[in-house]
Amino acid sequence: MFSTELFKTLNKAINKYDNIKHNTLLHRKSGGDFFIEDVGKIGTFETPISTTFNKNAVKDYGDFHITILAPKGANGAYIEEIMKKGNNKNHNLDEWLLPLGTKYRTLYKNYKTKEAVIILLT
Repeated sequence: MFSTELFKTLNKAINKYDNIKHNTLLHRKSGGDFFIEDVGKIGTFETPISTTFNKNAVKDYGDFHITILAPKGANGAYIEEIMKKGNNKNHNLDEWLLPLGTKYRTLYKNYKTKEAVIILLT
């Protein structure tokens, strides 16, 4: 399991970058919806969350598809910028990291279709 210190360090790295410049759709797949609150409720991510701009890039990461509405100004970091600094070439070019403590509201959740829609609160 990751340590609290690692999360704090990752958050510092994420917060060094610009926020989302335009209203954006992000995607995430998960083995379940264990961290998504019921419809209408506000939740907070307890870990940094990896998402993608590319809906097709998430097909192998679980069966529960979460569409994330990220309004202009939402906090996060384009992983490409972080990875460039470390000269790491093996990474997903479409990845956006949301920091620990990101708040969201669940707009839609369907167990039968395994879909959810959330909006980030800025």
